[in-house]
Amino acid sequence: MDANRPSTDIHSLLADLSGPEMDYVWARSQAATDKAAYESARVAKSTFYTWPEGLRGKLNEIADTLRRNRIAQAQYELDQAVADAARELVALSKDRNRQIRLRAVEGVLDRVMGKATQRNEFKGSLVNIDMSALTDEQLDRIIAGEDPLAIIHASGGGKGKETAGEG
Repeated sequence: MDANRPSTDIHSLLADLSGPEMDYVWARSQAATDKAAYESARVAKSTFYTWPEGLRGKLNEIADTLRRNRIAQAQYELDQAVADAARELVALSKDRNRQIRLRAVEGVLDRVMGKATQRNEFKGSLVNIDMSALTDEQLDRIIAGEDPLAIIHASGGGKGKETAGEG
């Protein structure tokens, strides 16, 4: 196993580990010795030494990879926390406080369905203006911020075409 694997490989390195092996690897990535790691991970000494030597070496290599790549380690830990965060959000959606429930439900819906699109209604006229039919003076006035409809109406209508529309 190459201790210099890229960070994107962290998930595959950890995928097949048992619970105690995973606990040991995380502890070993921060501990100076095997003993400090298995004690910190609450893995019994007898369990640690019943693991084949090849497995212990593999676990230490994975821990070394994690130690060298703290960003990948942090990303993995955050990925693992997503399920807990989702459960907490669902639990908050059942809170007694109506405001908390509302915010939690909105959070769940936004994450699952995406934020709702905002509908904007437009009442009045929709205008199609043939800009190529306008004079340079009219274009300059529009660029200066004057109302295009006022400019067109003031000059006798131009070639702009006004159509009734709904939102």
